[in-house]
Amino acid sequence: MDTTPTHFEEADLDTAFPHRHRDRLIAILTVVLVILILAFIPPLINVSRFQRRVDRDISASLGRPVHFDRLSLTMLPLPGFTLENFVIDEDPAFGYEPILRADQVRATIRISSLWRRRVEISKISLSEPTSVNLVHLANGKWNIESLLLQASHIEAAPTAQRFAGPAPRFPYIEATGARLNLKLDQDKSRFSLTDADFALWLPEPHQWHLRLEAHPTRTDLSPGDTGMIRMEGV
Repeated sequence: MDTTPTHFEEADLDTAFPHRHRDRLIAILTVVLVILILAFIPPLINVSRFQRRVDRDISASLGRPVHFDRLSLTMLPLPGFTLENFVIDEDPAFGYEPILRADQVRATIRISSLWRRRVEISKISLSEPTSVNLVHLANGKWNIESLLLQASHIEAAPTAQRFAGPAPRFPYIEATGARLNLKLDQDKSRFSLTDADFALWLPEPHQWHLRLEAHPTRTDLSPGDTGMIRMEGV
């Protein structure tokens, strides 16, 4: 029996699936394929060879030794790196407990910077639980001062600057669910800030903007509703 489609059957097929529908279907399948590639290919790429370079670059920018256990590449929802068990060492003058510790840090890459053959970080997100130690010495110095001083020596463009320029744009730094401990010299204070959300960015050249929202607590008192503090300043 001859099963070769007739001209009428081919016409019916074209009527049921016009070219624009087929083109749309091809476009959808292409998008799905790209998403699958972006989702499954990064784990197969060996980025461990970049770990020392990333470690070195971050340490140089902060002026403090930095450590992390693992570096991985992710492409969705935006391309970037994930650093696990991230630690920033303290200046020995302020003690030996790390100034910051985070289980995971996500660094998002500015896609437009790749066309200029350099990597710019648009956002650095620190996931909970995050521990930050703020140390105040008897001579009036804070451990955070040297970090900000080091950052101020690096030429950086405003965070929200639309187009890339000679200087890299300063990333938007945020943390959620953090715990901020206050130390007076080498003694931990009874006061701390929990469930802290903070952000730091550069709205204008050499002008820092900080936003903080947290619950104040005391370790010598039973837990209770202590309210919330909000701070924002330049």
